[in-house]
Amino acid sequence: MLALKVSELNHNYEVFSFFGNKGYFSVLKDISFSLEQGRALGLMGLSGSGKSTLANILMGFIQPTHAYIEFFGQRARMGTLTERRAFYKQAQMVFQDPVSCVNPSLSVYEVLAEPLVHLLHIKGAELTERIQQACEMFQIAKKYLHKRAILLSGGELGRVCLARACAIAPKFLILDESLSSFDLVLQHQIITLLKELKKEISFLFITHDLRLAKAFCDNIILLDKGKIVERILPTQSFTSPLGKELAQAVL
Repeated sequence: MLALKVSELNHNYEVFSFFGNKGYFSVLKDISFSLEQGRALGLMGLSGSGKSTLANILMGFIQPTHAYIEFFGQRARMGTLTERRAFYKQAQMVFQDPVSCVNPSLSVYEVLAEPLVHLLHIKGAELTERIQQACEMFQIAKKYLHKRAILLSGGELGRVCLARACAIAPKFLILDESLSSFDLVLQHQIITLLKELKKEISFLFITHDLRLAKAFCDNIILLDKGKIVERILPTQSFTSPLGKELAQAVL
């Protein structure tokens, strides 16, 4: 079964000249791909290639100019609050900058509790148990639970954001450069854990690091100026000039 199917996705931004003339700038052009359930798809490209815009469209944060998108065989419906909550029970996203993704006034416990309370309506002892399970999974020390999340290091807060997304047991998870704040040892540990989670979760893994993409993903696509220019398996090498440039960057 396909976890995600994207067909003919195009997206333009409106641009205005100094004299008020309106035009359009194409960000994504004729994007089509699919992701099988229980698999991880790597999405690579230089900054400005459209990776994060694509992720935001898939999550419903941006309305595309044109697209046909299916999640698990059905078109996602985001028209009402009830429909959006139903969608976000199944799909989550972890962003690159963990600091900007948490309320600075909340403790780690409260950050982890947010999706469990608001999406799954979990309370009391069950809520505490689910939070403890998420902490154990991502090796978050219990002493941090009542500490303000914003006071944690980048790597620690990155783990909190991953734990928050996984706590509700989504079926689809977008990781947008989410491992970039981790050192090499922690990256390896998280990749090992994420491989185990592929039994339950399908991933879109956005990264600049070909080494991480090959270690985790089942397929990799390369974006350049809003277009898919290459698709490879993790055992293969890029042949395009951009792909070779990205491969050289990790040597």
